[in-house]
Amino acid sequence: MKFTDAAEDISFYIKTYGCQMNFHDSELLEDGLIFKGFKKAASLNDANIIILNTCSVRDNADHKILSDIGRITDKKKKIILAGCYAQQKIKQNTNIKNKSRNKDKTGSNSIIIAEDSGYKELSVNYYVSPEDILSIPDMLEKEFKSLLKITPVDSKIEEDIFAKDENYYRRLEKSFNQRSEKKSLLNYSQYLKITEGCNNFCSYCIVPYVRGAEKYIPLNILLKTVEKYAQKNVKEIILLGQNVNSYKSPENPDYNFAYLLKKIAEIKNIKKIKFLTSHPKDMSDEVIELIGKENKISKSLHLPVQSGSDRILKLMNRGYDRDRYINLIEKLKSNCPGILLSTDIIVGFPGETDEDFEQTLSLIKETGFEFIYGFQYSPRPFTAALNYKDDVPLEIKKERLNKLFNLQKNIFASSLNKLIGNYYDVIIEKIAENDDYNSEIINKGIFYRGITSNERVVYLKNFDIKKMSEFLLNSTLEKSESTLVKVKVKITEVVSNKLYGEVI
Repeated sequence: MKFTDAAEDISFYIKTYGCQMNFHDSELLEDGLIFKGFKKAASLNDANIIILNTCSVRDNADHKILSDIGRITDKKKKIILAGCYAQQKIKQNTNIKNKSRNKDKTGSNSIIIAEDSGYKELSVNYYVSPEDILSIPDMLEKEFKSLLKITPVDSKIEEDIFAKDENYYRRLEKSFNQRSEKKSLLNYSQYLKITEGCNNFCSYCIVPYVRGAEKYIPLNILLKTVEKYAQKNVKEIILLGQNVNSYKSPENPDYNFAYLLKKIAEIKNIKKIKFLTSHPKDMSDEVIELIGKENKISKSLHLPVQSGSDRILKLMNRGYDRDRYINLIEKLKSNCPGILLSTDIIVGFPGETDEDFEQTLSLIKETGFEFIYGFQYSPRPFTAALNYKDDVPLEIKKERLNKLFNLQKNIFASSLNKLIGNYYDVIIEKIAENDDYNSEIINKGIFYRGITSNERVVYLKNFDIKKMSEFLLNSTLEKSESTLVKVKVKITEVVSNKLYGEVI
């Protein structure tokens, strides 16, 4: 591929698929590319370099990615296929698996040059595994260094960033540093990856095969990053990992997930801590107790159960049974009354009978999940379940998924109606003018919403910009804390499964 001599012509566009981990990686990748002197394009069509940060958890994600690649018809564009689907293709293709990696050019074992590998099934130039995504800026800098106008950086920052070994932890630390050293303030909520990969090998899940074994980011890197973020206006930290509960810092296994939560909670300017995703088999009593007693930790928890049938849970290799899961839910509710719970459910897993599915429905009724993310089972490469007969017809899968969602809607509506007349402390947020989801709310003249400690959204009927200004004028809050204004609201009504309230 050839570029003109103008540095401004070297532009990139990142399209992200899938989970919050991917979006977090894409944010860090964008920072790294801009730091190197590349320009962010407004759209895919305007970019010279297109980076697809992909997902491969379900087969519909694969189809979407292939469709998007097929629509890129300009052969002059450089296409980088990154993330889980890229690693899936690397593992599936014999040419790529057996070719030696171009270490001199990329400095990585998992960045594959398609032309060198002889792999031309897809019209892409590079394949990049999830753990090497943050090497992309260095790779592209080497290729286009003569065309880039590098923005000068403070020497102290440059030493901090570049005097590191290029291993996974150092690449991640470098990316965290680049984000925290931005001249502008950061958004008040920031993702922070604490683990990468997974050791659980659930029989349906491709993640361990494309993201690899678990790696835990050293505690000192995480705490330094949070402290730097706090100085840049960040008030909320969202900890990410395929299984955050299994966290233990490499320098000391006693620095586990509960210890990390406690240390972040000690950082003064951080006001809220969220985390996902949790695995039930690793949810400890210590973490459950901490959720209840530490005010900074969100009172909302996503705890995937996948099925309510012991037989199916065993086939899935989940590492717990129904009773163990329900016991966890009871402990959570006991330690943290009012906790909001959500979960993942797979319907139509191989061998799932009507009785198995009914056990899932009964578990949902017993636990009272507020939100359910339901999916039809789809076979994934490399997984143990690929050897099972996918014997549940598609029509039955769809029927079961509809039943699942209808049950959850009824539970959710009943739960919301019970809140009318209750009082809650909420954090005020302004609704974005371009928020399509809330366009109907804005049309009603409602421009602010409140977020409860368990992440419920309350739309505020009697709160406008004038009242917000008055509140800030009379507030004793420091100016830097004004992004997290707290007020007390009364829930007055529920309309279309949305809570409305008034500031009192």
